[in-house]
Amino acid sequence: MILISIVVIMGIVALVFIFRKKKLKRASSEFPPKWRDLLGSEVQFYKDLSLEEKKIFESRIQTFLMNKRITGIETNVSDLDRLLVACGAIIPLFWVGEYYYPKLYEVLIYPEQFRKDYALEGEDRNILGLVAGHGIMNGTMILSQKALRTGFQNAKDGKNVAIHEFVHLIDGADKSIDGLPNVLIKHQYAIPFMKIVKAEMDFINRGKSDIDPYGGTSDAEFFAVASELFFENPRKLEKQHPNLYKMLQIVFKVPENY
Repeated sequence: MILISIVVIMGIVALVFIFRKKKLKRASSEFPPKWRDLLGSEVQFYKDLSLEEKKIFESRIQTFLMNKRITGIETNVSDLDRLLVACGAIIPLFWVGEYYYPKLYEVLIYPEQFRKDYALEGEDRNILGLVAGHGIMNGTMILSQKALRTGFQNAKDGKNVAIHEFVHLIDGADKSIDGLPNVLIKHQYAIPFMKIVKAEMDFINRGKSDIDPYGGTSDAEFFAVASELFFENPRKLEKQHPNLYKMLQIVFKVPENY
């Protein structure tokens, strides 16, 4: 009886896996030249890739956009906005491999900053991006359109709300947004990683770090903030925080010459 149950469960798991593989849509057409021009003019990470890497990047951008809804709330969403959202998703895991955030269903684009209750009006509108994990908003990300665009326009300032929020999703892939992305970190690196995190957060909270102070509020926020800086200005991070740089290089499987 137990054996039959195991077989049934394995069969269900296999069917779910097959269904999910079939459900993922992939582009059957060439990457639009207009999109390539936008990436080439607006996304520094894309500019720095080799020709072969750019083709991989473009393919993943198309796949992401074919499988996720991106909806404007009181604003119009342009091709550039959609591409920048996709870039925020693809950049952190570019060297890790293909991953399309199966628990994310829709990205809402708000024109400006918003409140914790998702409102666009009233006081305390200080949120640039948010991953909603409860109720009817579950599986939804919200991004400020202004912050989304600014994040890619200022390519070296270490601030990119799209990368920040998608790193939270990566962190939470093990069902806990706690600053320790177990899906990426091998067991032997977990303790050394957290030691570096705690040391860097201590520097932040004592006013002795150039890393965004928001990174000192929690382990999860530190991981997201540090990842923004890592992908936007790796040379600065390598020079001023070599241990953190090296650990993030291991976590995100980034080549030595990055």
